[in-house]
Amino acid sequence: MNTTTANHVDAKNAVDSLFSAFCDSAPINEADLSLSFEGIDNSLQIRDYVLGLIGLNLADHADRFRFLNLFTVCGESAHVEAIRGAYLYEAGQIEEAREALNKAPNNSLALLLGRVISSGWPVDAFASMRNELHPKVVEGILTEYATQPIRNA
Repeated sequence: MNTTTANHVDAKNAVDSLFSAFCDSAPINEADLSLSFEGIDNSLQIRDYVLGLIGLNLADHADRFRFLNLFTVCGESAHVEAIRGAYLYEAGQIEEAREALNKAPNNSLALLLGRVISSGWPVDAFASMRNELHPKVVEGILTEYATQPIRNA
């Protein structure tokens, strides 16, 4: 598939395939990895989908970081760093979370998380909000954004 024409459903499906392979300790499909990264890097909807997918399905913090580390071969991404910052925050690694968020200075999720951390908002409240929003993010990807290209979405 030509990733320049990939839409949100294509990117979501690539993320799901990549995540399934990761959870099953199966070989990683490079096309899924590449399209997943492109989706995360270019779409707030796919970024937020990955944020919720990880949180709802991987309880172990080490597994969350191992999954995110798959994307390091694809390049740098403010969205991936913002997601990493969210999970560092949830793991209680506040200084490391701030460092990750500093790598994404203009990212909307990073800015929100910076305010959340500074306010002392409880970690479980952020996780609860993330989990509550996930079904709405999925619905938006499958309806409103389904056929929209992931570039600059």
